[in-house]
Amino acid sequence: MKKTRLIGTIIILITGMIILAISLNLLLDKKEVSTTGEIKIEIIGSDYSLIKSKNITFTLGDNLVDIIKDNFMRVKIEETSFGMFLRNIEGYQTPSDYSEYIAVYVDGIYSEVSIDEIVPKDSTVILLLVESFQG
Repeated sequence: MKKTRLIGTIIILITGMIILAISLNLLLDKKEVSTTGEIKIEIIGSDYSLIKSKNITFTLGDNLVDIIKDNFMRVKIEETSFGMFLRNIEGYQTPSDYSEYIAVYVDGIYSEVSIDEIVPKDSTVILLLVESFQG
């Protein structure tokens, strides 16, 4: 009887530890890249002029926010309830009235998630395009 109870207690403890580990992993998830490689980031003005273009080598553990901060000048990222958004980069500043914003395209597709949720892969092309709000 004591042996059965001990085994039951051990199983409950192990199950609890597994659930705790999974929960902590989900809470601490940082959308990191899963390989090494190179990405291209281009910044395009509202007049479609090239502001800056860089090929950047990344390594395991890098994320798009850190890649941008580490490789471009005058970067300002705003954290909102919707996620992180790029406000300033390489001399371009979004207007205080938000009439323009920096749209993010990943491999030519408009990103519907914030930059902290984008996981770069080898050969990814990130386009940061200054766009006007259509109203």
